[in-house]
Amino acid sequence: MNNLQTLARERHARAAAEAAQWRALSTDAPAFSLRRALTAAITGDWSDARGERAASDRLADAFATDRPLGAHRFVIDAAQLRDIGTATGASGGFLQGSSVLGYMPARRGGSVIERLGARRLPAPATGTAARGIAPAATWLVDETTPITAVDPIFGSCAVRPHWVGSGCRASRQMLMSPQSDPAIADALLASVNDATDAAALGGTSVGGQPAGIVRWATAIAGTSFNRATARELERRVLAAKAIRDPASVAFVGDASAAELLGARVVTGGGDATVWTGGLAEGQIGGVRAVGTANAPAATIIAGDFSQLVIYEFRPIIVEASPYGNATAFRSGQIEFRILTAVDFVAEHPQAFCVATALT
Repeated sequence: MNNLQTLARERHARAAAEAAQWRALSTDAPAFSLRRALTAAITGDWSDARGERAASDRLADAFATDRPLGAHRFVIDAAQLRDIGTATGASGGFLQGSSVLGYMPARRGGSVIERLGARRLPAPATGTAARGIAPAATWLVDETTPITAVDPIFGSCAVRPHWVGSGCRASRQMLMSPQSDPAIADALLASVNDATDAAALGGTSVGGQPAGIVRWATAIAGTSFNRATARELERRVLAAKAIRDPASVAFVGDASAAELLGARVVTGGGDATVWTGGLAEGQIGGVRAVGTANAPAATIIAGDFSQLVIYEFRPIIVEASPYGNATAFRSGQIEFRILTAVDFVAEHPQAFCVATALT
């Protein structure tokens, strides 16, 4: 058993080291400027964005991203994007004349699943991801007692790229402002992370989406959801020995589910409700409960989110159009789009349990 635990720790350590290595290749913080890179991609002149071009090339090499990069195309990692500690106008109009308070580490656009403990790793080259269940241990009566082997101890599951993208516009005047970086970065992160969260939690596996937790997790009926239902979700994950990090165990539901359970009084509990605290960040029976618009409707997901891995097949690809459509051209706007490819795996197959058809 100790040997298996050691192997598991070494596997996680190697994966973390690999992730840190390729992410370090992409980070020129705080020098990387998305504004400079976009401007260079539009004009095709990278003379004022050599650092950004070099960072893009290194990241492309690390991911073996298809070339050519340059004229209207480059790649970024979310770790390159930086936030500033000051409010900006929704369309970038308030950027002019505002004061920059300084750059801070990227917050990845508020990804719920990462906040709960999900990890990003580079996709395996083989197209399969390793995962496993610890076998039962055998007490030895003497040195001749055989140890019962449990097969399989470690297994694998297929992973493949699922592409997601979005389009954005920015004015030329906005790109002239050095303070436009955080506004553009926030827009990129918000779209990518919203899509990633929604797919990880409720992806349908059709129409290009990967399969989310609700498609492969154990499901129970959420009719008249109460504290006992919540405890059953926890019990199923705990009984499967699928909890690795108790601090990452959480319930997740959409705003309507959080509102419903926040108003449902616990039987015999006085004024206590099933969901206590805020709808965005509360508790169910003392366990963290998070509400997000990216969760599937009428569903509560429970599990150890440290077991959820987001496999990245490509960095974020940014492609800029110097003209866009006729309206954008006449109004001095620039169109650009972003693309990335991911898939999701639970390292323990029973790390999550779902209550559906919530009432």
